Amino acid sequence: MRMRAALAALALSAPVVLAPSLSDASTIAGISITAIHANALTVNLKASLAALRGYGYYGGYYASYLYVGFGDGVSGTDNLTTESPGPPRIAVGVVTHTYVAPGTFRASVTQCCGNTTIFGGPGIDVTDTTTFTVCAAGDPDADGDGIADACDACPGTVAGAAVDAHGCSCAQKSCDDAIACTIDSCDASTAECTHVQDDASCNDGDPCTQDFCNPTSGCVHRGGDGDGDGVCFGRDNCPFVANPGQEDRDGDGIGDACDNCPAVPNPDQADVDHDGLGDACDPCPHDPTRTDVDGDGRCSDPTVCHSRR
Repeated sequence: MRMRAALAALALSAPVVLAPSLSDASTIAGISITAIHANALTVNLKASLAALRGYGYYGGYYASYLYVGFGDGVSGTDNLTTESPGPPRIAVGVVTHTYVAPGTFRASVTQCCGNTTIFGGPGIDVTDTTTFTVCAAGDPDADGDGIADACDACPGTVAGAAVDAHGCSCAQKSCDDAIACTIDSCDASTAECTHVQDDASCNDGDPCTQDFCNPTSGCVHRGGDGDGDGVCFGRDNCPFVANPGQEDRDGDGIGDACDNCPAVPNPDQADVDHDGLGDACDPCPHDPTRTDVDGDGRCSDPTVCHSRR
């Protein structure tokens, strides 16, 4: 919410946040989709997911993709990569779609129990939509910003300024997301809004709570002893897995009971292939099977895996 630049107001897309009443403080999450760039009938849509706790297909802390509806009867998937390990873990992805004809479209993004059970139970999903207009190549463009007049929400853009899919430069729109613990700014090179977590602003002074900024909902204070191991949340190195001894043999701050590489330091818990074994100790970090099918001492797929020595 704290702005680094004074910008004129223009509301584009707001995330839909999972209400706390549907879950608890350990699983609050949000999702958003925004049209970030347009070139005639082709639009780039950026989707993001904030998850405080997530379980992927192989037991990892990931969400692999989101379902996207482009608003023209066509749908697809947006593959995500982790932008911030969190908490909350922020995963983002950009998908490109070309429309057959000009028009106004409402694109949507959905994350549901059918993909990953990031919300700790079945039947809970979140969704967001964004609306934009696309025009044909060669249509009149008075300000020469690459967005035709009929699709330009911000006419009169200064020559040379980058604009978003709505034809708005940083000087013509607001990036204020109304979240008090985010630092909001606009990238002048792309006209894309950014919202950086300011965790320090959420500190409640209680050592037994984990305090941080969820950029989709605001400050979160996770406390109590959810796993019943006698260690309060803010001090527990495995807050979701009971480990009263708090063993951490590799000293990376992640308890052995929930560390995907308990003998090798990897505080980010990165697991590219989502097989539940961290990249730092995975002999086949790009192969989720972790199987040497032919017994030659190498991963099952030699084209994507490192050899096991």
